Amino acid sequence: MFAELIQLQPVMGLGVFLLLSAHHWGQSHGDSGSPRLTFLGACLIAELVLLHTGESRAFLELLAPHHVDQLLEGIQVFGLVGFAGFALLAASETFSTKGENWIGSSVFKEVLLLASVASLSALNGLVWSFSVYFSLGHAVDAWRDQFSNHQQVASKFGEYYLQGLPYSIAFMLGLAMLALLALNGLVPPSLALSVLLAGTVPHVVLLDWWVPHTRREPEMSRRPLVNGEPFYAV
Repeated sequence: MFAELIQLQPVMGLGVFLLLSAHHWGQSHGDSGSPRLTFLGACLIAELVLLHTGESRAFLELLAPHHVDQLLEGIQVFGLVGFAGFALLAASETFSTKGENWIGSSVFKEVLLLASVASLSALNGLVWSFSVYFSLGHAVDAWRDQFSNHQQVASKFGEYYLQGLPYSIAFMLGLAMLALLALNGLVPPSLALSVLLAGTVPHVVLLDWWVPHTRREPEMSRRPLVNGEPFYAV
């Protein structure tokens, strides 16, 4: 369904995908839930795309050949909003929370991340820059948060990882089949890329909305009782 949206309305479809990705990428670098992190995600996406304009244009020509300039202009606006929002919220949260040094440290880490991705993108191609950031930036922080805070299986990581391997193998086989169909002209490249992008959406929804929601209810039930009523710390 989402792949169909990207096919029929590329600007709207890719716009929704970028918003979901900005939230997912940004929130993987912290656990505060602050909108600042979502703006951080938009900044990271904009750096990777706009610092590799030629390669990004080639990708968009395969995805939506009649909307390339419109999509690139939209990503420029997306990036400007991301940087403006991140700067404003970072300054606001840093100076309005006196004595909470962890916020200043988090913002400093995020600024270093932006500088690192910009330097990486300036010196390398899109595929390598994306791969390095995704593996050493997004995935490392996301895994640490998931296994330590949400899924609570850090002590059984090896067993959990083995249980997840069949799903990874199935995904890789599906990706290989899709690539084979596209290379043989049986599936248009735009449809193949749309399906590829849409295939990541369940992962984003699962980790960013479903898992936190299912974790919230057990935590609420374990709140201490005061005079027979649940006590909620402020």
